[in-house]
Amino acid sequence: MKWIPITYYEFYDCPRLFIAEWNGALFIFDCPFSDSFDEYPEYYSVYRLSLDVYSVSSLSEVLSVIVSEAPCCEVAVCEVVFDESRRRAIGRDVLRRVSIKCSSI
Repeated sequence: MKWIPITYYEFYDCPRLFIAEWNGALFIFDCPFSDSFDEYPEYYSVYRLSLDVYSVSSLSEVLSVIVSEAPCCEVAVCEVVFDESRRRAIGRDVLRRVSIKCSSI
């Protein structure tokens, strides 16, 4: 499997908020805790940002993007394959699928 490095900011069983670079874009995967259901949802909201426009390097910058932008797609948490540590990388295939979904918007 080909791995793409991630930077994660929140973790519960797996990264719940992380970023990954793919083909000149930055993808933010967000799966925030739901107070109304008292658990994490089964999907990530995914945001696609152009690396030419955004330089996201801190949690506050990631959160400001999530507040100000609409997600380009959703991906089931179970579709994201993490490396053995569950903290360093994700399988490339999910980024291929997300990239296609997000480019059609």
